[in-house]
Amino acid sequence: MAVALLTTKTVESILRDAVDKGCYVEHSKTDGTAKAYHSGDLVFQSIQKGKDGPWICRFVNTEHITWTGTTAG
Repeated sequence: MAVALLTTKTVESILRDAVDKGCYVEHSKTDGTAKAYHSGDLVFQSIQKGKDGPWICRFVNTEHITWTGTTAG
C-alpha cells in the first residue's frame, strides 16, 4: 500500500488510465471522492481536501495501479 497527496489533474489521469486497464471507477466531483476496482477488489481510493484542494490518495494494490498510472492489468 502507498499513500500520496496529489493534484486533481493527476488523480483524473490515474482514473483514466485505470479505466483503460479494465478497472471499474467510481468518481464524484461533487463529493470529492474516487475509487477504482480491479476484478472487484479496491485498488485505489481518494478524497479531496476541500474544494479545489489536493487529493489524499491511497493505492491499495500497487500491482494494478500506481501514482504514475496503471501497470499491466
